[in-house]
Amino acid sequence: MVKDAEANAAKDKEQRELVDIRNQAEQMAYQAEGQLKEFGDKLPADTKSQLQAAIDDIKAKKDNGTKEEIKAAMDKLQGMISSMAQAAGANQAQPGPQPGASEQPKNDKKGDGPEVVDAEVVD
Repeated sequence: MVKDAEANAAKDKEQRELVDIRNQAEQMAYQAEGQLKEFGDKLPADTKSQLQAAIDDIKAKKDNGTKEEIKAAMDKLQGMISSMAQAAGANQAQPGPQPGASEQPKNDKKGDGPEVVDAEVVD
């Protein structure tokens, strides 16, 4: 039995790596779908459709693809996610004065009465 385990160790390691890659791919696809739902209205239609295609590709590859195919699909999706984040960030950043930038600093003192000093009574 020990000899069988040693003989199959490499095969078991390869199978474990494939399972880990599949789990990572599934997690990445799930996160990308969430981000697509969150930022979808801020993205151009072509970027949105490319991202959805990359998500669909990774889902198909994780079930039937080799380890290398899954990694390639994950790299492609990762690139799409970063471009999506840049596109969404560019839409949010608008030139011009920031809100509250022209306001004068406010006086934090309350009231015009005497200054209160915290002290301890010593007998």
